[in-house]
Amino acid sequence: MKLKTIIPLLIACTFAMGCSDNDDKSPSPSDQWEVLNGTYLFGSLSDETKAVLPVIPVKSIDSMGQYPNDIVLNHTHAFVVDSGNNTIHRIALDTLAVEKDFIDLGQNVGPYAAYADDEALYIVCNVTPQLVKVDLASKSQSILLTADHLIGGTAVVKMDQAIIVADSEYNYTDASQTEGKLIVITNDNQIITHKTATPNPTFISAIQSGGQQYLVSSNSDIIQYDENWNPTPPSQSCVQLWTIDDLTNEADPAVKTHCETNSS
Repeated sequence: MKLKTIIPLLIACTFAMGCSDNDDKSPSPSDQWEVLNGTYLFGSLSDETKAVLPVIPVKSIDSMGQYPNDIVLNHTHAFVVDSGNNTIHRIALDTLAVEKDFIDLGQNVGPYAAYADDEALYIVCNVTPQLVKVDLASKSQSILLTADHLIGGTAVVKMDQAIIVADSEYNYTDASQTEGKLIVITNDNQIITHKTATPNPTFISAIQSGGQQYLVSSNSDIIQYDENWNPTPPSQSCVQLWTIDDLTNEADPAVKTHCETNSS
């Protein structure tokens, strides 16, 4: 069942990572190495490039589930979101010891993405749309959002004043009707929603600047495919910058938006 949830998002991610209308002008691996300041993200790596990557193989961890869709870290552990088995695996960062099925979320839940701090794990599920909070000390689970508010969650972060979920609102019947919103759960348990400028918010991240907290959302929009699976990118996709103060307010927030045409 998870395949229905992940395939459109995987297609969007693959297109975003692998396509450019300026491929012939893309920097060579050596140039891109300098541009990205030590982190080579995409592309076929030569043996020479691999040799200088800041990656040290420490331990191979196999069999981490059928569809390990996400991995998140707090100060002590990494948590692997296993969509196929409806579980969360935990890896100790100091020893790399693995606790398989550390959290069992139950059948037909479809965990997709998560956020971890030192007290709790927040998990967005899509087969049964919900946001689950897991207390890491007791493993007790509580449901913070249900299908009454959530359609297709893609990401979650916790900030000082709120928990925020990206909801792609993906429409499987007619993808062109997909919308998108951010769902904000304030510290006093209010639920506030804000529509994104373009559909299908797929990534969100919390940042700080000048003493202010911000949230960045990446809204991918929808890639359409013809009968031969030739892709057509959306007219535009956008990155938006929100202040946490605006997000926790019912009024329409002031948002800074940057869009790229014919891209996802």
